[in-house]
Amino acid sequence: MYNIKMGVWRICGFVCFVTLTGCVNLTKVADVTSDKMGYSDRNFSAQSVNSEVTKVISGKINPPENFRELEISFSSETELTNGQKSSSNGLMISRPAGNGLVQQLIEYSANDIPINLFYVLRYGVVNLRSQVVPLQGAVVLPMLEVKKIARFDSIPTREGEEFIFDLAMGGAQMQTALSSIVLTCKISKIGSAKATSSQMTGRAMNIGCTSKNGDSGAISGRTEWLFFEDYGVPVMLESVNVSSKSVYKIKEVKFRRAE
Repeated sequence: MYNIKMGVWRICGFVCFVTLTGCVNLTKVADVTSDKMGYSDRNFSAQSVNSEVTKVISGKINPPENFRELEISFSSETELTNGQKSSSNGLMISRPAGNGLVQQLIEYSANDIPINLFYVLRYGVVNLRSQVVPLQGAVVLPMLEVKKIARFDSIPTREGEEFIFDLAMGGAQMQTALSSIVLTCKISKIGSAKATSSQMTGRAMNIGCTSKNGDSGAISGRTEWLFFEDYGVPVMLESVNVSSKSVYKIKEVKFRRAE
């Protein structure tokens, strides 16, 4: 999932940088909300990933042909380091994007009022392309993407096994990367996907990840995921950074097969 407050604050720093360089994304929020899934298809398909990244990730995950869509509703509780607490609800729609990737559209709300849309194209727990759409604002925030890959392990099959992603991230409209991120993950538990939904097949993996700055080695955060292996779909269970901790709970799962 996505930490609403902290995620937007972090990206706002990127917005300022982009503004100073004269490269601003002025896509209107209204243009996105008028066709939410169409916007996802146009901007978060497997074809939207640059060719250098595609060569590395190709064929690592192969979801079943009958998988059309996974809809998950969830709640979240966030506590800041100053003790301030907040809660929200969300709806995540995951769809196969081709080449083993998954498109996810996550809509957050509080007090039944929509707050943000979060678009993301993922391989496992890695965000290859992402963008926040602040529903109370006029324009969307800049799109971020993986520019280069130094290491990109396949997701292992056994408990206790570690895997690493070494990535260079940047703005989708920019040629150069802005930051280096190393994501170190480990499978802590493997269960059945049927425990979440009787319509699903395969295994559900609990995966814990630590994110570090690739240049300084400083830890920037930790996340816990539930990963549905057959479908390549990750669901965030917990997110921790220097300013906050968020816990997510799955409320309902709807699995839809291709017709």
